[in-house]
This record gives sequence, C-alpha cells and structure tokens, in this order.
Amino acid sequence: MIDTHEAFGDTDLIAIQAKTTFVLSASGRIESENKLDLSGGPRLILAGCETGNIFHVHRKVDDAMARALEALAADEPPLFHPQGSPHHLDEYVALLSPAEEQVGQGLNYVFPPEFTYDHQVTLVTSGTSAGAEMGLATSFGDVMPSGLKDLGFRDPADIWEPWCIALVDGKIASIADTVRAGEAGVEVGVDTVPELRGRGLGSAATAEWALHPAIRDRVRFYGHAKSNDSSRRPGVPASRGTAWVALYRREFADRVNTALA
Repeated sequence: MIDTHEAFGDTDLIAIQAKTTFVLSASGRIESENKLDLSGGPRLILAGCETGNIFHVHRKVDDAMARALEALAADEPPLFHPQGSPHHLDEYVALLSPAEEQVGQGLNYVFPPEFTYDHQVTLVTSGTSAGAEMGLATSFGDVMPSGLKDLGFRDPADIWEPWCIALVDGKIASIADTVRAGEAGVEVGVDTVPELRGRGLGSAATAEWALHPAIRDRVRFYGHAKSNDSSRRPGVPASRGTAWVALYRREFADRVNTALA
C-alpha cells in the first residue's frame, strides 16, 4: 500500500495528480482530460505546493504561445497558499485572450493511507454483494432521484467504478465515484442530491470510497474549486493540500462535480 505521507514529496504528488487528471504527451503537453471520451483539458494548468510548481500546456496552444507561457510559469513563485493566486495570472490570461477564457482556481487534497470516519449513513460500494444487489442496470430509474439525473447521472455507466453510494430511504442520495484514474493516482468526484446536502452524506461516501480495496495501492485525491464554498474541505481526514489554477477555453470546459455535502 502506498503511504502518501512518506513515499512522495509534495511536488511528486502534484505531478502524480497531473498524470491522473490529464493524458500527457511525452513532451508534457496536455492531450486531453483523462476520461472515457478523451476530450477537453485546460489550455494551461499550473499546480503548486510549498516546495515548487508544475505546469502543462495544451497541445492546441501554438508553440510560440506555449514558450511564452512556459517562461512565465518557470518564473512563478511556489503556489501553495490556499487563498493565493499566481504572480503572473494576468499575463497568462492576456496571452490566452481573456474574452475567450475561463479561469478556474482550486485546492487539492490527499487522503492518508489509513483513517476512520464515524457516521450513521447507509452506504453501498461497488465490488460487493450489496453493490451487485442494487441492480443499477435494471433499477436505475427507480433508485436515481431526478436531482442527480439533472447533474448528469442518466445511466448506470455514468457512475464510474470504484464507487460508493449513500442511500436515504432506499434511494441514492450521494455518489462518490472515480472520475479520474491513472497508474499511480485516482480522484473522487462527489455529487449529492441538492435538497439533502449538509447531512454528511457526501463525506461518508467519500470516506468509504477512499478506503475501497480496488484503489488502496494508489494515491487518492480530492479537489474542489475555490468558488465552491460548500466543498472547502473533504469532511474526512485529508492532508497535503496543494493549489492549482487552470485556464480553459469555453469549448474545453468539462463537467464540474458539485458540492461535497
């Protein structure tokens, strides 16, 4: 099992998360998001911690602009303060045409190898008899509430294994599923029925996801946008926080998982 507190330094962790989140070329360019349809990706991602930063530029950015972005990023002080912004943020945006850009800033966390999380939530996980008995393939319409269908869960294939589901009155209330998976890392996405947020359902599902045996040998990440106030922390023991900034063209924008609640 990977001990994420000892086996890797902070800069190693942000490099692992980049490889978990994106498909990277041999030269380090972003080819796409690391998801089933291999689409999207920011034009620039800059992630940092107290000991340094990493950055990657999308393959669709021309070489001259890429060199200019890389020169600025190489001069960037460590990006580690939770409320901080890159020193050269305005210059990145100016180079990438601000009228066309979406700028996202957020925080990432790493789950410790072992932890406990006390709760009274009814949970079901993939790879178990209870998970199989849910029969998502045949009963999806009965157990999936409209609030989660509206968030993009319209078919059993939209819940990516391994997953953990929180139930309320026999219906799905919150989903923690594996939205990105790489060789060394995995990332959880958490969605909760809007009217049931604030009851600890997402936190319980996320804790159980992080302890799933299928991913215990990889670094387990949770991240959120700074603008997503209700997801300011995972709600379960997590540490080694790092900061990131991503600049997207609108056409590259991807689904953003909603609040952990």
